[in-house]
Formats: sequence, structure tokens, C-alpha cells
Amino acid sequence: MSKKNKNRQNQNIHEEELTLSGKINNFLYQHRKVMIITFSALAVLFLAIVLGSYMISMQKANAIEEIETIVLDFEKFKTKELKNSLDELTPEEKKLLQEKEETVIQGLLKFAGKSSYVGYMANAEIAEIYYLSKNWEKALDAYEKASKCVPSSYAMGPALFNAAICAEEIGNTEKALEMYKKAGEAVDFPFRARSLFNAARLQEQSDTEVAIEIYNKIASDYANTEWAKLSKTRVIQLELKK
Repeated sequence: MSKKNKNRQNQNIHEEELTLSGKINNFLYQHRKVMIITFSALAVLFLAIVLGSYMISMQKANAIEEIETIVLDFEKFKTKELKNSLDELTPEEKKLLQEKEETVIQGLLKFAGKSSYVGYMANAEIAEIYYLSKNWEKALDAYEKASKCVPSSYAMGPALFNAAICAEEIGNTEKALEMYKKAGEAVDFPFRARSLFNAARLQEQSDTEVAIEIYNKIASDYANTEWAKLSKTRVIQLELKK
């Protein structure tokens, strides 16, 4: 290729680049308002998301603080007004406690319908009040609600386990079995083996074979625990009864 032709080719390429650059610049100029509006809209959306997340975090923090204040006030009341243990309260003290419990529960119910940790805290505190007063049905309901507020969380296990205890207290074996089994599968729950053992114990009443399966699972998955030893012993006892 001659030097002249090469220079002409380079010039054509340069002109094409300038033309393309010009077209892009022209497009950007003609659509500058649309683009500015678009970028502005995105900026507003991003800001709204950030502010929304911040507001939600603040609302949760405020809710947790209010729940803690309610609970602390309740504890102070019991320390100041109740001179005897819960099992030895005078009629007057029982009346005072019942009235205070109703007030506390009403305050906590405002947060009981919330999801996540806020709802868990509120329902767990309500459940404890009912548990200590041996109102097993209401305690069961509150513990179960608490567990549903924090699925797949370390806090779910204790709520399920306590719910199972309450179910046993009222003779609801089916519900207790369900709760113990769920507690036995809860994430990071340190009493999973114990929960499964209780489930197997209750399962014996209706299906020995399923109970043996649960006992064997405990022996396998929690081999170095007392619950594994107890499970092996129980399997032998059940097998001998066949």
C-alpha cells in the first residue's frame, strides 16, 4: 500500500471516529434532561432505600428499648412490692401482681405482632409471665409465637422447648411432641439431644418403632453425650419388650 493511500485510510478512520464521537455527544446533549432526570431518580431511590433502612433500624432499636424498659420496671415492681416468693404470696400481693402483669402484658402486646427479634422479645416476655403464673395454655401460645418470629435463629430453640414443656403440662402430648421435634432441629440450640430424647419418650406412647428411630438418631448424632447413653439403654429395653 502506498504512503498516500495509507494516509488517506488513516484520515477516513479518524473522520469516522470523530463522526461517532460527535453522534454520541449529540445524543447525550439532546437527551441530557432525560439522563439527568434518570440519574436523579436513581439517586432519590438509593437515598430512600438508605433512609428507609435507617428508619427501620431506629424503629427496631426504639422498640427493643421500650420492651426492656417495661421488663425492667416489672422487675423493680416485684422487688419493691412483693416481700414473699411467688409460691408464698399473700392475697394482697397476688392481687397487686396480677394487676401489674396485666399492665405489662398490654404494654408488650403492642410489639408482639412484629417480626424478627422485636416480636420474639415481646412474646417471650409475655410467655414467661404466663409460665411463672402456671397459665400453661397462654404460655404455650406465646412461646410458639415467639419461635415463629425468629425462624432459623438460635433463639428459636429455647422458645420451642419451653412451648413443649407447657404443652406437656396441659396434657397435649401431640403438641409437645411436635415442639420437641422442632426444638431438636433448631439451629445452634444446645439442648437438641435432650429435646429429641423427650420427643422419643412421648413417641413411645403411640409408635415404639418411631421412638426407637429417634433414640438411634440421638445415639448416632450425639455419641459422646449422656443422652446418647440413655437412648441406647432405652432402645435395648424397648427391643426386649417386643
